[in-house]
Amino acid sequence: MKEVFIRHVFLFLLGFVPMLAEAVIPDTVYLDAVEVKGRHLKKASFQTHSLDSLSIAAYSASDLGSLLAAGSNVFIKNYGPGGLSTASFRGTSANQTLVLWNDIPLNSPNLGQVDFSMIPVQFVDQLQLAWGSAASAMRSGGLGGVVSLDNKPDFNRKLILDVVQTAGSYRHFGSYGTLGYSGRKVIVKTRAFRKSALNDFEFLNTALLPQAMMKQTSADYTDYGFLQELHIYTGKNSQLSAYSWNQWNNRNLPPIMTNIEKGGQPTEFQYDRFHRHMVAFKQFWSGGKLEAKAAYFTENQHYYLKTINNPEDNETVTLIDSRNTTHAFHTVLQANHQLNWWLELTAGYTMDQEAVNTTNFVKLQKRQRNLMKLGATFRPLQDFKGSVYFSREYVDGKASGLSPALELAYVPFDKLPLTIGIGLNRNLRYPSLNDLYWFPGGNAKLKPEIGHTAELFVNLNPQNSHSKHKVNASMFFSDVSDWIQWKPTSYRYWVPVNIARVFARGVELNWQWEGDFNLFHLQASANFAYTRTTDESPVAKIENTAGKQLMYIPRHHANLMAQLDIRQYYVKTAAEFVGKRNTSLNGEEIFINSLKPYVLFNLALGKSWKLSQGKLTAEFQVLNLLNSHYQAVMWRPMPGRNFQLLLRYAL
Repeated sequence: MKEVFIRHVFLFLLGFVPMLAEAVIPDTVYLDAVEVKGRHLKKASFQTHSLDSLSIAAYSASDLGSLLAAGSNVFIKNYGPGGLSTASFRGTSANQTLVLWNDIPLNSPNLGQVDFSMIPVQFVDQLQLAWGSAASAMRSGGLGGVVSLDNKPDFNRKLILDVVQTAGSYRHFGSYGTLGYSGRKVIVKTRAFRKSALNDFEFLNTALLPQAMMKQTSADYTDYGFLQELHIYTGKNSQLSAYSWNQWNNRNLPPIMTNIEKGGQPTEFQYDRFHRHMVAFKQFWSGGKLEAKAAYFTENQHYYLKTINNPEDNETVTLIDSRNTTHAFHTVLQANHQLNWWLELTAGYTMDQEAVNTTNFVKLQKRQRNLMKLGATFRPLQDFKGSVYFSREYVDGKASGLSPALELAYVPFDKLPLTIGIGLNRNLRYPSLNDLYWFPGGNAKLKPEIGHTAELFVNLNPQNSHSKHKVNASMFFSDVSDWIQWKPTSYRYWVPVNIARVFARGVELNWQWEGDFNLFHLQASANFAYTRTTDESPVAKIENTAGKQLMYIPRHHANLMAQLDIRQYYVKTAAEFVGKRNTSLNGEEIFINSLKPYVLFNLALGKSWKLSQGKLTAEFQVLNLLNSHYQAVMWRPMPGRNFQLLLRYAL
């Protein structure tokens, strides 16, 4: 009972934000209009990319992986509906993508990665993407980039009510609800969801000769959970917040295409339960603020696989019954202060205590990580800004080298909203506990991966009375040494080793446009990424794999999102192009060594009704409109054209 109590107890601590809304404001004073012309640099320390509220709202009844695939340069590797969904920034691996929830890492201590299909977009208020210097300044570990999820309180909104119901093909049903109260000093809010699907879609099995249409089996899933929030003004310039995110995911895992007709009556499933509790406070003063957060996360995962010889003998051929329990305590302290008009200082400290108990380790494994960082943002000239950070991490008392991050930005013209800049950084990622202690095969002597990144970027933000544009272009070069790879051995199991030296380089483009006209409103965004990622290590040259694109990293990736509103009607479109991906480094001449490019196109039509209390919306969606037969992961089928109906009521 004591252990159960400790797992689920709420951790409370104080927090501080200004009560600007309660400040005494004098009567309105009207001033003459003044036209301001000059060079402008945004206040943020490092360059990041935020997904707009319209994109987040459009995917509020979906998972985070679907949103990122449609609206960002992040490549999502998707195993299918109800399956694993991981993210890759700029040609790096899923383990090198760091995910933060209110500044606390969500990456699994044992796996080192995050399943984006288990993060409901409904639970996210703000979504920010960072890479290069910006990622290094946030935390260590995000060699590719950082996905930052935040919950932001919105006071004095009174009653909060938002209900969404979806129903679609393959017996898909989803229910999403937000209920709460937002006063001048207190916010209480609950978000909850439940989604399920039989997932019995038809697909083209390319593993058969001749190829044949088949129906997916043993792929049903049920996910449900809730997020509880409490925000309280505790003083004139202080705020206390508490969060509790609890979720249950029950998923049957279907056989891959090559195993469907091999028999064995496979039974394969994965059950995940996690509880994430956090408390935070913020304190503001003239020119600065202090933030402190503490969190306790616990997760239980049960993976099971069984196959038999034949139904008559019922002799077990394969049996895997893996049970994993993780516990993690997190602490974050951060303060920043504006010394004068041109200099701001920042200091931070984080501590992560991790413990994993699993049937795949010989014994319970623990680890403690401490990170300290100092930074400054300086603006010696109106048209020039620089940011520099230094961090150092200690893992179980052993120090890493210094990890610096630098970004310089310059506005060269008075009348053109153009910014050019460069970024340089060093970042590192420590091995996951699975890498270190998996039995058999774990390697306790692994060194951390070390990445050095250089970036050149250009931003253009023109605006007029009817529309506004935002264009971002960047070129990056990343050199990662001691890249961890699992390699086969003569003992018939795999072992992770620091063998690779990976060189990633490429170009990224982002375009956003929004326009208001007499009868309609149009908003659109597009992304394109060209990524070249190769292993340049001496071992790769010996094995004749040097210079070849790493597996499951497309050279070309693009997407487009658009929404047209005409009074109470609207049309939404989303398209994604994924280029060819290698599934082996042995060569591209054999069809099984690569996956073909594919294009996905989704279309939605909707109408809204303004009621005396709130708004009602009905939306009809056509997913995979072109009925593409494709594989995002080798031998994992994906659904063809399917349909979904969405109803929403919100105050």
